[in-house]
Amino acid sequence: MTGFSESSERSMTRAEDLTICKHGKRQSPINIATDALIFDLSLQPVKLHGANQQAS
Repeated sequence: MTGFSESSERSMTRAEDLTICKHGKRQSPINIATDALIFDLSLQPVKLHGANQQAS
């Protein structure tokens, strides 16, 4: 997989697709250590600005 076309599927579900992200230069996978999470009731919801806008 080298990129996405205008009409291509944007989600990756195959294991070999996920390795591309691991070594890619434009994406970086995240590794959330759930055993180190801290719950904080004072945090506010995340607000996304521009998430519904088309990228140019």
